Amino acid sequence: MYNFKLIKYAIDISLGWIAETNEFDGKIDRQADVYVFCLHTEKNINLDPNPLSSENWLFYVVPTALINEKLKDQKSVRISTIESVLNSKKTSYEDLRSEVLKYKEYKVN
Repeated sequence: MYNFKLIKYAIDISLGWIAETNEFDGKIDRQADVYVFCLHTEKNINLDPNPLSSENWLFYVVPTALINEKLKDQKSVRISTIESVLNSKKTSYEDLRSEVLKYKEYKVN
């Protein structure tokens, strides 16, 4: 059995990259507008879980502006913080697109 509480996700700042020129842009920031944290939910590794099955995944969608406001310069985050501090709720694969689009224009109050 696997303990999901041990999983950490990287949220550190980084250099931006320009695909067209294959160069860094010199801006050090969190590069995404929205973070999607993915969690494979099958705990029993003896079952040979299928990572391609969307039924075995949960997602947490968090706008970067909220991460910047609440977590400041923190470099990583755990599920417990995503749920409690960032108030993100579990989202299924089927609802993922609408959840991401909900934060398209998100601004911190």
